[in-house]
Amino acid sequence: MSFLDEVTAIWGGRGSGKTTLAKKLVSEHNPPCVVFIDPLARNGVFPNEIKADIEDGERLIICNVQRREDQLAAIYTAYLCSTKKRPVYCVCDEAPSYLAKPTAAINKIMFQGRHRAFGMMLLGQRPAAVDSAIRSQAIRTYWMRLNDFRDQQTAAQSIGPEAAKKLAEFKAGQFLEH
Repeated sequence: MSFLDEVTAIWGGRGSGKTTLAKKLVSEHNPPCVVFIDPLARNGVFPNEIKADIEDGERLIICNVQRREDQLAAIYTAYLCSTKKRPVYCVCDEAPSYLAKPTAAINKIMFQGRHRAFGMMLLGQRPAAVDSAIRSQAIRTYWMRLNDFRDQQTAAQSIGPEAAKKLAEFKAGQFLEH
């Protein structure tokens, strides 16, 4: 397995540098196609347009849908389009808003995505809000500044209680990789 067919997670509070780190990691690994699900983006495509954009060879596809059903449909479409010859990497910004509870399709993607050369990156401010079955699939997790006690407890399960307490003191861009 490689970064491009793994699940990576970046958890941190507002202004901690999640998006900057995500862009850096994606740029370093240079996937052939990135589907970026960003509910806060100004422009973007709908899930039913993703397949055509991937087939047309688009390297960056931004999907800015607001409804959870559409966000999940975007992930599933990207997954179905991913092949070993044409891998797709999906960045899920604001992931806690639509990955709080797994669905059968999300479980399949999380556990079997690598077989289709499909990788994902989860970004969010509230790791505690994402189902533990989804969080557990991250091969690599980046912990950034977290102030909420529940989120620090979630981090403590991965990096230990002492390290988790220190997350509240992190400056923008600072992280622990686990």
